Amino acid sequence: MEQIELKGVLRKKTGSAEARRIRRRGFVPGVLYGREEKPLHLKVSLAGLHKAISGGENVIINLKIDEKAETVMVKEIQRDPVDDQIVHVDFYRVSLREEVKVNVPVEITGEAKGVREKGGVLEQILREIEIKCLPGDIPERITVDVSELDIGDSITVEQLKLPAKVTVLSPPDATVAVVIAPTVLREEEKPVEEAVEPELIGKKEKIEEAGEEKEEAIEGKESSEKASKEEKKKE
Repeated sequence: MEQIELKGVLRKKTGSAEARRIRRRGFVPGVLYGREEKPLHLKVSLAGLHKAISGGENVIINLKIDEKAETVMVKEIQRDPVDDQIVHVDFYRVSLREEVKVNVPVEITGEAKGVREKGGVLEQILREIEIKCLPGDIPERITVDVSELDIGDSITVEQLKLPAKVTVLSPPDATVAVVIAPTVLREEEKPVEEAVEPELIGKKEKIEEAGEEKEEAIEGKESSEKASKEEKKKE
């Protein structure tokens, strides 16, 4: 792996006010630690840092501080939650002869069979895996071809093809990607008001029928009483 050159300048002052002043001048405050040496507070050019990590954060950096060179890697980058600008960086010292643990991105290639032929959906569960190897053997990314995946098929960590000098630390049975069946939308249900309306109409008809029957019964009773009175008059 190619080493990237980056210049650092020691900071004599620390604190939030000093950090803001450094950022306004186009630098990023940072710290260098590791290998049982004293931590160093420093600053690096924002443009230089962007260039150094343009191909990924797992790069070997030849950090020059006051004419002294340190072999380092990026441990952590802090970003502003609003504009995503880098606000702080942690470097740690490494030896090219000692293994390191890093997270490497997983890149999906190809179009799954279940997607192109059956309308399935490919879900990428893991976007990076943890590995261990020498700094010079760190791959930029792990690529996985999903072209042959059908509905219900998946790829796990143990199925990934990795360089011979790389040891995987992530769980071997962890799912990297899976193809799921397409979601079938059910026919939209009618609003509650519409569903209830026929029942209300039915009740209304029954009420009207009952009222008509009651009126007919009353009319029949009145006719019967009237006929009875007329018969009595004739007598």
